Amino acid sequence: MPIAETVFIVMAFLMAAIFAKVPIPYTVILVLIGASLQWLAEQIAVLEPLQHLSLTPEIILFIFLPALIFEAGLGIHARQLAKDIAPILMLAIPALLISTFIIGYGVSWIAGIPFFVALVFGALISATDPVAVIALFKELGAPRRLTILVEGESLFNDATAIVLFILVLGILAVGSFSANDFPGIILDFCIVFLGGAFLGVVIGSVVSTIVSGMKILGSGMLVLTLTLAYMAFIVAEHNFHVSGVMAVTFSALVFGLIVVPRLPEAELHSLHSTWEFLTNICNTLLFILIGYSINLANLVSILGLLSLTILLVILARASVIYSLVPITVRLLKLPAITWAERHIMWWGGLKGGLAIANRQHLYSAHSLIHYCPPPKENRI
Repeated sequence: MPIAETVFIVMAFLMAAIFAKVPIPYTVILVLIGASLQWLAEQIAVLEPLQHLSLTPEIILFIFLPALIFEAGLGIHARQLAKDIAPILMLAIPALLISTFIIGYGVSWIAGIPFFVALVFGALISATDPVAVIALFKELGAPRRLTILVEGESLFNDATAIVLFILVLGILAVGSFSANDFPGIILDFCIVFLGGAFLGVVIGSVVSTIVSGMKILGSGMLVLTLTLAYMAFIVAEHNFHVSGVMAVTFSALVFGLIVVPRLPEAELHSLHSTWEFLTNICNTLLFILIGYSINLANLVSILGLLSLTILLVILARASVIYSLVPITVRLLKLPAITWAERHIMWWGGLKGGLAIANRQHLYSAHSLIHYCPPPKENRI
């Protein structure tokens, strides 16, 4: 698509989003706008250029994701995060693995597809992306600890989900799996996950030292933070083959610990306002594009299977929230997480851009195709 048409479409998306002021969640409206534009592009000649627009994994992973993760990591209260790191990591790693297995097994049984293929879907859909929930928390003044638990889980389980997704795809590509492979998979997971975190700490420390030592403020600091977000992700993914999500998360946390407390009030306000502006644009475009990528006719044709799968995802989420969270709190003698907070954490486990990015990776994974025979008649 010519660059002029691309820019025009992006501006039109943003313009449409500005007028989407109705009393239902903003992200839902954006998805509906995207789905409507997809249908209108097929009906109206002047909107025909929209049909050439496609949502690729590269767009999500290398344009949207670094900005969204960095802003979340920069805005999170690092010391409170450290206090609640145990339940957050429990939700981000063991809980996500359990949820992936439950969903994988359930989808395999319901749809009659091979277990490891269904497990790919489980990894794809288990990560949370509670953008709308966090926005609502800020608007309503929700307790800081609840916000930290929900946002912290989202930060860390993105990395877990991406690593797990790639590992399961690798098993499918090889075409075999045995118990002897399990230690190697665990080791690979730890290297990618912890390697990304370590790289993020290193890059974040270097940039933070430069900003603090040279007393860089204003536009210079904003440019450096933008560079930090994208540099950490690209260097981790392309040069060291570790988790870019973890690298961005920890670079933001380090910058927040070293630089942010020393900033004057005006500079701090400017930093957060700029990043909120950037992520607002990213979220707006992302959710419109998610809606635009939906094929409504396909959804209607599998509505029964889709409804059962949604129920399965909700139940898998409930199973880990109501079991692992209280066990972790009790074992480590942490402050209690109330039933009301657990209910919110359950229903606040929304899905978003990461699932779409991984779905696009599935479409391009040609090695997976011959492992996916036509599904048997589903059991609904």
